[in-house]
Amino acid sequence: MRGVHDVGGRDGLGPIPVNDEDAEPFHSDWEARIYGIYRAMAAKGIVNEHEMRSAVERIDPDRYLEATYYGRWVDAIELLIEEKGLALGDS
Repeated sequence: MRGVHDVGGRDGLGPIPVNDEDAEPFHSDWEARIYGIYRAMAAKGIVNEHEMRSAVERIDPDRYLEATYYGRWVDAIELLIEEKGLALGDS
């Protein structure tokens, strides 16, 4: 079954933006922070790239389509923190 993230071969999703090779990797500071949070979690062995990809793919389809690239990372990190019982107040 294809998920919302699997857009290969679908029409009507609009143009694909192409970034300048010299452009900054992040559009704003919060994106860099989210990337840093993920990298810190990965370095501590809390998550790995496969779990992160899976979490992104499990985001609600409507949210997935409306979110930015790093907005999806926020949702995925929140999901993983909840699933792993790492949120404050979890027992």
